[in-house]
Amino acid sequence: MFLTAKTLRPDSLGSSDRPDRRGARYHRAHLGRGSAGSAVIPRIKEETPQRLETCGRVALGDRPERLEIDSTPLSTWPDVAVSSAAEGYVVAVAKDLTKPKLAESKKERLHRVDQGLSDELVALNEELQAQNQSLRAARAETVRLLTEQSSLVRRLQETLLDIPQELPGVKFAHIYRSATQQAQVGGDFYDIFEAKHGRIGLLIGDVAGHGVEAARTAALSKDTIHAFAHQFRRPQIVLREANRLMVEKKLPGFVTAFLGFLDPQSGTFIYSSAGHPAPLLATDGQIACLQSIGSPLGVFADACYRDSETVIGEGSLLLFYTDGITEARRDGDIFGEERLVDSLKRLCNRPVETLPSLLLDEALGFSRGLFRDDAALLCVNYLGKTIGQGPGRRKSEPSPVVRCDNAP
Repeated sequence: MFLTAKTLRPDSLGSSDRPDRRGARYHRAHLGRGSAGSAVIPRIKEETPQRLETCGRVALGDRPERLEIDSTPLSTWPDVAVSSAAEGYVVAVAKDLTKPKLAESKKERLHRVDQGLSDELVALNEELQAQNQSLRAARAETVRLLTEQSSLVRRLQETLLDIPQELPGVKFAHIYRSATQQAQVGGDFYDIFEAKHGRIGLLIGDVAGHGVEAARTAALSKDTIHAFAHQFRRPQIVLREANRLMVEKKLPGFVTAFLGFLDPQSGTFIYSSAGHPAPLLATDGQIACLQSIGSPLGVFADACYRDSETVIGEGSLLLFYTDGITEARRDGDIFGEERLVDSLKRLCNRPVETLPSLLLDEALGFSRGLFRDDAALLCVNYLGKTIGQGPGRRKSEPSPVVRCDNAP
């Protein structure tokens, strides 16, 4: 920065802006005391009124004034001090403020940029806080829904596996294992319940699929079969009516089921199957399959089912299972019915309370602990006939009798 002093003489006619050799800019004009301010600095009218007023005061008096001239179009900013030294003369001292002005202008631009960035960061921070709050709310809602779902899953599982603690004339035990830890529930179900005329209803079923949807269908199927079992004496009629209703309601998938009625007083067991694996009957170390033919439920509205009948001896054991047991896999091989029969032969003398878990361990050991399907086991030990039978018939061999009529 530097100062440049110039004396403007009366004979310097006209006006111009020109730099001296140091780069300071000054103005020259013919000026007399009392002249208008526009004579001090040409084009002053184009500047702000404040500058015009300042130059006017200089021309009309003796007191010096200072003013800053913004020559932005020329990228220069001189600080000009003018005073009327004598009539017709004006002394102008110009101080070049270009560098500090440029620095100040850059600082202002940077400040504006910083301010803009700061405002943007503030807005972004507020947006992030709002998003975080939304995420926290969503996470809390997810936790709530998962908790409710877990509670629903537990209640649904309890419904599917809810059977009495005891019934007269029989002892029983059961176990269920889901195909995956994530699913927790599946489409397998079973039940043991008091039916009409003092009989005991034995039911097991399997819904195609896994998870909550399969469990929902399983619960509806179990309740439907259970309801018709209190209306009809014959298993085939119960399955027929349940099938018609399930087809009408268009339940997803299909359901295999096995239903039998055991008379604890006589040992008579009448049963029917809807495409379900045949239960096993163990008597004195001998194993028999309770075969019965029928279509899965929920597929054909006009499907027919058949009843079969046998007499169960005292101490005999009924094993109901789903195909998750027999289809346990290892290296392309399956556990299968033969291995299940062999396992039952070895273990049938164990207490019935421990038998389901022991048989499950057999299948898990074969498949190295992995199941592709849900698995369920229900073991029922018949304690013996209660009236009207002599000792010789208390241990009668199974004698299947096929009945094809559909009378209720």
